[in-house]
Amino acid sequence: MKIETLKVLYFSPTGTTEKIVTAIANGINVFNTEMIDITQSESRQEIIPSLSRNDFVILGSPVYEGRLPYEVERYFKKLIAYKTPAVAVVVYGGRAYEDALKELYDIISSVGFKPVAASAFIGEHSFSSQKVPIVHGRPDMMDVEKALQFGIAIRQKLDKINNIDTIETLNIPGNINYRKRFVDKLKIGPTTDTNLCSNCGICINICPTEAIIKSKKIETIKSKCLLCCACIKKCPSNARTNKNILVGFYSKILKIECRKRKEAEIFL
Repeated sequence: MKIETLKVLYFSPTGTTEKIVTAIANGINVFNTEMIDITQSESRQEIIPSLSRNDFVILGSPVYEGRLPYEVERYFKKLIAYKTPAVAVVVYGGRAYEDALKELYDIISSVGFKPVAASAFIGEHSFSSQKVPIVHGRPDMMDVEKALQFGIAIRQKLDKINNIDTIETLNIPGNINYRKRFVDKLKIGPTTDTNLCSNCGICINICPTEAIIKSKKIETIKSKCLLCCACIKKCPSNARTNKNILVGFYSKILKIECRKRKEAEIFL
């Protein structure tokens, strides 16, 4: 199969999904490769790539609550493909990816992609911290190598395909009725310690849903917060924290549940 351009569309607030899809792209090894970061809201509004049969597309997203983030779901549904071959990739925090990969697979199929492969990789949980590490440091070198080999295997499969219509449907685990999201209903999110905050504005700039604003101090619009925790992980003065009792409770549970190493699941 001829591939003119490899396009990599990814949502990655803390960088874990970006790391995995980049390694997969390196394995596929197409000279003309476009990395398209849709993490920031303005990118999702401005960037709608044109797609053709001679493109190959990697679509990557983290998993929150066993689902795709609503922003990713909405963006990917706006795409228009023309039997464009693609791979669906999700990255989850060690507990379970539940319906997220099936949801991504179903969405891209519905807008005209022909999924060739799919995968669920492991990334550090968004709640992970120095005090309560949850699959800390993932994806690591072993994960990146597996992603690279996955990309090589995809390229080998593509080289054997002469007709896009011969690609068989993949059996992706998950429920037809995807699980419900609850974070937006709980209305919990990080807060700012004004004694530590330097008003640098990094948290405002990196928030993927524009949930952080500056009034008299840096505040979170909790109804918009994904709990991706990018603002916590990237705050240079450690001023952003989430002291919500539910977050603390589940973090401790997740640390125990996720202590056994899990590996990526590949569908090819």
